[in-house]
Amino acid sequence: MNAKQYLLSLSIAIASLCVNHTIASAAYLNSGYTKADLTKDIANKTFIEEFRASSLIGNDGDISYELEIKDIIQPGNKPGSSKKEQFNWKNGETVNFALSFDGKNLIYKVGGVTLRQFNVIENDLDINGLVLSATTNSNSTVDLALTNIQIEGDVEYSDLFGKSGETNLLKITGIERTFTLTGTQIFSWQGQRPTNFDLAYDIRVGTFNDPIAQTVTGNVEIPEPTTISFFSFGVLGLAANCRRLKNS
Repeated sequence: MNAKQYLLSLSIAIASLCVNHTIASAAYLNSGYTKADLTKDIANKTFIEEFRASSLIGNDGDISYELEIKDIIQPGNKPGSSKKEQFNWKNGETVNFALSFDGKNLIYKVGGVTLRQFNVIENDLDINGLVLSATTNSNSTVDLALTNIQIEGDVEYSDLFGKSGETNLLKITGIERTFTLTGTQIFSWQGQRPTNFDLAYDIRVGTFNDPIAQTVTGNVEIPEPTTISFFSFGVLGLAANCRRLKNS
């Protein structure tokens, strides 16, 4: 098994920041959020993952797919469902992607492939956050550029840095049920093509219930419906030694 972990090097060169709103924008940079913090949030139910969009390379078991939307929570406690498609990843190729949710329909587009899943959550489940994470091995990288973010509701961006500017997760909170993410991604590798989901990234969508975060943001004026465009927002996945957190 190749060494792997959720470790990203986050480099931000913001040449332009545009906010389509009459109120000044509010962006928050916090530090220290890690894979362990995410695992703890899930265990303590301070983050409820409601669905997940994944791009990945390599089959797992006898199921062959490399794009997925997974519905984590189902009405009536029914087993989660997912929509899966195959995708022909090319080494170093830039691929456009978009993930959008209008309160009822979740649509994930990667390249020329569209995955669409209807009625993924009930109306009493409130979406308010996203967590982006990546998996690599010692011979592979993930470049993920978020070129446009549209979110309805109060907006808080948490670009979570570790030591020396390294981060393993990107967290966005303050969503009120609907959002659109667009960007580009590049999967790169040396030697043999990755297998067993050794190269992947996930966008986890759900609900944060963090009293500390609520206390902090409650004292800060944050704008209503907003569009924020980053000229450059680069994320590079590095090598590590932890298995991909697949079923957290």
